[in-house]
Amino acid sequence: MKKWSIRALTLALSLVLALGMAACGSQPAETGEPTPTAAVAEVDPDAVAVEIGEDFNVTYGEIEEYYNYYVQMMSYYGMAAPTADADIESMQDQAVQALVSMKKQLYFAKQLGLDELTAEEAAEVQAMTDEEMESYMQSFRESAEAEGAEDVEARAKELFNEDLAAYGIEMDYIEYAAFAYESYAQEKVLEKLQSHIEDTATVSEEDVQAYYDQLLESQTAAYGEDPGDYLTTQENFELNGGDPSVLVPEGYLRVKVITVEPQEAIDETYGDKLEEMAGYEATYGKLMLEDPAAHADTLKEIKTLYDALRIETNRMYETYMADATAKINEAKAKLDGGESFDAVLAAYGEDATYTDYALIAERGRLMMLEGDDGWDETLRAAALALEDGAYSDVLLIDDVYYIVYRVGSEPAGTRTLEELHDAIRNAALEAARIDVWNAQLDTWDADDSMVTYHEEVYRSIGK
Repeated sequence: MKKWSIRALTLALSLVLALGMAACGSQPAETGEPTPTAAVAEVDPDAVAVEIGEDFNVTYGEIEEYYNYYVQMMSYYGMAAPTADADIESMQDQAVQALVSMKKQLYFAKQLGLDELTAEEAAEVQAMTDEEMESYMQSFRESAEAEGAEDVEARAKELFNEDLAAYGIEMDYIEYAAFAYESYAQEKVLEKLQSHIEDTATVSEEDVQAYYDQLLESQTAAYGEDPGDYLTTQENFELNGGDPSVLVPEGYLRVKVITVEPQEAIDETYGDKLEEMAGYEATYGKLMLEDPAAHADTLKEIKTLYDALRIETNRMYETYMADATAKINEAKAKLDGGESFDAVLAAYGEDATYTDYALIAERGRLMMLEGDDGWDETLRAAALALEDGAYSDVLLIDDVYYIVYRVGSEPAGTRTLEELHDAIRNAALEAARIDVWNAQLDTWDADDSMVTYHEEVYRSIGK
């Protein structure tokens, strides 16, 4: 596990925290949010508080911002800001340590010649910046339109600048875009640095064997307590990589499912008409219980109105489901005509899990014979009723069509290292890469030879 999020240290702890709220139309809260701490005396936010080599530093403003972020997070969890000098300085030190650690990474990235972006990397950074800026601008455009602004784009930029000012950010939207680009560029440099260090990791066959043995021991214990853990572990491996399961408990099978659902919304009046029908049903029942003969004319009128609504809502529903119905029926006809389930699934299925992930496409998804594994019970019952290699009729559940195919039972038992060698080696190597990276971080964190602290600059924060 990484020691911190690069993104959090560059954007989330700085302007994005404020702008994320601004983009949602929020305004600074009058209560419930901590007021940024004020220094005893006015301090230049650009005053250098820590120097890292000749090219990098941490400013008073950065430390103050990070400190205030800590205070804000504490308030979310119902904790008060520190008041004793020792506690305040402890929190200052946490902020300084986090910022210095990140700046040290930039320092070592430059030492290793990894601080320059290629043209492709720069284009990627620019695309991320443009996407972020557009997301903010779109929100401000909507606000400008709601105001009835004649020049929506100009007004959106004004709103952007106003929100920046409201949060005490001394930038306009153009300067913020430059800041965002630089933040993304730093993130890219740090990603390159991490990859460079991780690429030094290696594993031997003894390491692979040891990793296999460790998985076998841990999974034997875990699955013994809860066999359902197998589904979570194995499906995560098949979807995302990582640790495979070396042990398979009893009680699993594999299925593939063709899923088809409507692509357009149902008529917006459909729900209102159903509510109206429910009202008629309630009134009809009440009158029938009171005196059917005395209310005969009313009952007849209600029945006429109700039947008309039923015809109308049925037609709405059929229209809503029409394309999906045609598609699933065509898929079923292809299966009945002898086409393979995989071919029909690829052509008609709308659950990308079965087509976008190679192992799932090959094997199908795991299903427990019994127990809560997230599967709909109708689909489970359909799978259990099938023979291996057979498919179900069309099923309709909550406006979604399904055809279930039973691949077969998941063979229980222990998988050998030979069976899983490549997957185990990849998992062991990934673990080694993380270990190498964290070990390097520890080494860098312990090395302050290039760091000069100016405590007098930042000790006033929070006091």
